[in-house]
Amino acid sequence: MKTAYLESRLEVLGCIFIIREDPKVTRAKFFIRDLFLRISTATGDGKHYCYPHFTCAVDTENIRRVFNDCRDIIQRMHLKQYELL
Repeated sequence: MKTAYLESRLEVLGCIFIIREDPKVTRAKFFIRDLFLRISTATGDGKHYCYPHFTCAVDTENIRRVFNDCRDIIQRMHLKQYELL
C-alpha cells in the first residue's frame, strides 16, 4: 500500500501530520491490511497468499522485500501445480 497516498487522503479529511505518523494513519493502514488478510485467508484452502507491506515508492529496501515476496508466491504456485509442495 502506498503510505504517502493514504496520508494525503487522510490529510484532506482534516488529519494533521507532524514528524511522527499520526495514529489515525496507523489505524487506517492496519485496518486495510487486516481486510486484505481476512480476504486472502477466507477460503482456507491455502491457495491464496497475502504478504502485506507498508511502503513508499522511494523505499528501495522495502520494494525489494515486496518483489521477493511476489517471487515466493509465484514459486509456491508452480510447486503446488507440479505437486512438489
